[in-house]
Amino acid sequence: MRRRLIASSEAFNDSHPSLAHPGFVNILRLGRNEVGSYFYYIMELGDDENLGQKIVPETYSAKTLANMIRQARKASCDPTVRSSLRRVPP
Repeated sequence: MRRRLIASSEAFNDSHPSLAHPGFVNILRLGRNEVGSYFYYIMELGDDENLGQKIVPETYSAKTLANMIRQARKASCDPTVRSSLRRVPP
């Protein structure tokens, strides 16, 4: 399994397909730390939940599905939607 992960990360870094979709962030590099014996990845920063693609490091807050659900719970909405959101864990 470990050899397969190493081979996959090396192949990815040499040439990886672009997943050009507005909902995906790009994975820029896969690697491994020999000393710590772990794998890692570097990816581009996702949108800010308030400013979108304008990134201000001091106020950056990632736009995540969890944050979007939390905001939807705060907003008034149709009772059917509210009922279904109660079933999603925070």
